[in-house]
Amino acid sequence: MMLTRKIGNLMHLNGCCGNLTSYVSVRFVVLFVVVLSCAVDYITRVNINVAMVAMVKSHPHSHNVSAGSCPFEEISSSDNSSFPIIHDETHNVVNPNLTYDWSPKTQGIILGSFWYSYMCMQVPSGRMAEELGGKWIVAISLVGSAVINIITPFVAGSMTILVLSRIVLGVLQGGIFPACYAMLYKWMPQKERSFALANMDVGATLGSIVAASLTGYLSEHGFAGGWPSSFFVSGMIALVTFVIWMTCTHSIPEDHPSISDAELRYIQQTRGAGKNPHGSASGRSHAPPVPWVAMLTSPPVLAVIVSRFSLGWTFFTILTKLPAYLNDVLHVTPTENGLLNASLYTASILSSVMAGILSEKWIQEGFISRTKCRKFFASIASVGAALCLTAVPNAGCNKTFVMALFILANFCMGCCSGGDGPVPSELTTNFPATVFAIANMVSCSSGFVAPYVIGIILESNVGDLRYLWSLVFYMSAGLAVMGIIIFIIFGEATVQHWDNHMGTFEMTALPTEGSDDEWLVHEA
Repeated sequence: MMLTRKIGNLMHLNGCCGNLTSYVSVRFVVLFVVVLSCAVDYITRVNINVAMVAMVKSHPHSHNVSAGSCPFEEISSSDNSSFPIIHDETHNVVNPNLTYDWSPKTQGIILGSFWYSYMCMQVPSGRMAEELGGKWIVAISLVGSAVINIITPFVAGSMTILVLSRIVLGVLQGGIFPACYAMLYKWMPQKERSFALANMDVGATLGSIVAASLTGYLSEHGFAGGWPSSFFVSGMIALVTFVIWMTCTHSIPEDHPSISDAELRYIQQTRGAGKNPHGSASGRSHAPPVPWVAMLTSPPVLAVIVSRFSLGWTFFTILTKLPAYLNDVLHVTPTENGLLNASLYTASILSSVMAGILSEKWIQEGFISRTKCRKFFASIASVGAALCLTAVPNAGCNKTFVMALFILANFCMGCCSGGDGPVPSELTTNFPATVFAIANMVSCSSGFVAPYVIGIILESNVGDLRYLWSLVFYMSAGLAVMGIIIFIIFGEATVQHWDNHMGTFEMTALPTEGSDDEWLVHEA
């Protein structure tokens, strides 16, 4: 550990980060690099969702008019739309030797395989981040993600090896978000924390934008036969980000060589859990044992878990299967597909930033209690997305209307940054990364369940293609509504009684006008 710390300090001294922190608060530099790492995490994770359109052999007659896809001549984008009406019967312009005969069910297995291992790594990574810090967890993830992406074009010919590589990628990336969550909890003052945590989602969304647009373009116009170039470029981006991460970050502010004494004192005094999240001024004490039974039977914890899973199903439905819907039903090209997907995530960024800022402003000004604020924005996210998905089947083949509905759905879902997103950090001062990891683990289970279930639906013979997709959208909408109802009934955003079970802290609630989340903390 001494060697790795010396290497890290040397990189700080010789890197550009030391000069940058002379002008910008160190915590905001760390926040920026965390957001960048979350973005790259998603670039190297979701590029396969768009690349899959180019990787799969085209069967132009498998979804004809009678099968229920939109006829090419009837695809409407309105009279003044900028989207061209495509009349070609196939858009697969990549090298045919680099395409594979994968059924929708097989594609679902490939896309979902990542989430099996990713889900399993959430809680162990959260505990490791709370005990040991998050810097090296993220560093290993970035390097490993780069390697997996670079080798993907070489292993794609074997479905078994490709699935195994996706499982390994899930193991490597399973720690990024819990580690970043734990780091921001220690780095950010309490009044800045909701905004900072919301920006993790902004980073993920930015990564989705880059992955969608870059992969769509490279699939048609890239080197190495098209889609392989998207994985090579993504891998190189991850390697560059690794260097930036090692140069600019430390797990806790107490270890950062460039932080000023004034900023360090400010962080220690305002991060909302006494001297630091684990009760010592150094920030290096071990977290207390987790009260697993009390935590996992806590109604507010269960409520946020259900809420995250239900909205996660909708999120992963759009993330993993929308490119296939646009290709198979609306017949867009890979480049169009990527750009249209990127527009969805742009909308999500706007709402995520807006909701994060507004929610914290309303809470700080006493306009609304923290719990009510979280439920309000979570309701916008879930109900808004559900209404949009319900309307998609009724939009028919109007490309502009369909895309407007998906953009609005993503805009609504971005509001979760002011809703249930920050709640894990508000239920506990000792175990924020653990609670987040549990909720994220359950949420991410929809990442492999949803593509698989959707694949089964699309391969069934109960109706034509558009009817089958309508079942997919109605199912997602129903789950989103179910989740928000449970969150409204049982959800809270206050520190729970089990948080101080070991006597590490003694907490006394301080009810205040318009706020139900304030507490006093002192060593017991």
